[in-house]
Amino acid sequence: MRIGNLAQLAILLLGLSLIALACSDGERSVRGVILEVESSSLVELDSFALRTNDGETIVFVPDLDVGADPQEAIFAGHLLGHMQAAEQVTVYYRDEGGVFLAIRIEHD
Repeated sequence: MRIGNLAQLAILLLGLSLIALACSDGERSVRGVILEVESSSLVELDSFALRTNDGETIVFVPDLDVGADPQEAIFAGHLLGHMQAAEQVTVYYRDEGGVFLAIRIEHD
């Protein structure tokens, strides 16, 4: 291939990558144990800290859109139970400008 063809191919691949990124919902996941739960009651969750399996500590806040649905809401009391048992959980979240919004939490 000529240099010009390689450059065109690189530009095409970069463009396709950007399109794929823009079309994704940005949901990520991380696994670890809950270290701390901040709440005003057993129902209302303000934030929680997770120690990832890589040793990083991440603070999450609940996504308010999720909290509006009782079937999907993340409750403080539930997280406290996982924290006390030191159970591994998977947190699904979105990074909104450096604020990590927890969408859902799953455990084994």
